[in-house]
Amino acid sequence: MLSADGLLVVLDTRTTTSVTTLSVGQFAEGMTVDPVAGRIYVYFTRVSASSAGGSLSVIDGQTNTIVATIEPGVPGSFGAGIISVNPNTSCVYVGDFSSKVAVVDGATNTMLGSLAVGGQPAGVAVDVPANRVFVLVRGLTSSIAVIDGLTNAIVDRFASGENPRAIAANPVTGRIYVTSGPGNGDGTLTVRDGATGSILKTLPVMNRPEEIAVDPIANRIYVANVGSDTVSVIDGARDEIVATAIVAHAMGLGIAVDPRTGRIYVVEQIRQPRSLQVLE
Repeated sequence: MLSADGLLVVLDTRTTTSVTTLSVGQFAEGMTVDPVAGRIYVYFTRVSASSAGGSLSVIDGQTNTIVATIEPGVPGSFGAGIISVNPNTSCVYVGDFSSKVAVVDGATNTMLGSLAVGGQPAGVAVDVPANRVFVLVRGLTSSIAVIDGLTNAIVDRFASGENPRAIAANPVTGRIYVTSGPGNGDGTLTVRDGATGSILKTLPVMNRPEEIAVDPIANRIYVANVGSDTVSVIDGARDEIVATAIVAHAMGLGIAVDPRTGRIYVVEQIRQPRSLQVLE
């Protein structure tokens, strides 16, 4: 869990107690985990009087130590927090506010380049079985840019609804999920075919659906509706809402699921410090 002061808190998920705390960088905004390589990547921004840019802290998941700091050279990256990893290739994708996604080789901790996606990246999701990366893009015309995980080239683009907020991929079904909605009203969850981009279903969710997490073992999708302090629970086989859980002050700061235990972790914040709420 990331704290507001640039700390990464490592938890034992069996006991939900803190194991250690690492300082990962000023204004830590986003985090992703490579389950194959056992590495954690934390994206943070550095701010000075003359410039601002993003960097990645690389953590070894076995030793819980920082092993590298990567400079992707992402300008204007305040509050981006858009990051995901492709376990097939160990490539890390970092979005920013300059209409680009940086691609980092996690095996060598080097920059491979960047992709112009045509607008502000609002989310990145990886479909591991299909080896495809989906970038949710906000702009005059919102869209979903599709990246081939092998070549790191944009190979397709799907239209997206107005005010897109988050994206996730379901490796069980090959479907992608996109939340949309105004900043202060109820939203929707759109279910799309990941191969064609066609809309399969649209589900109503609650106020400000900001974050999505997928449990591939239980085949469930969880949407954090931060404006209503709720989590919508979707059955991935039928793409139907089966429950709504009430949480405390989710604030859009993160939701994650542990498929081994079926537990959902929601970062909440009433005031500093942040806290973590665990749902069964």
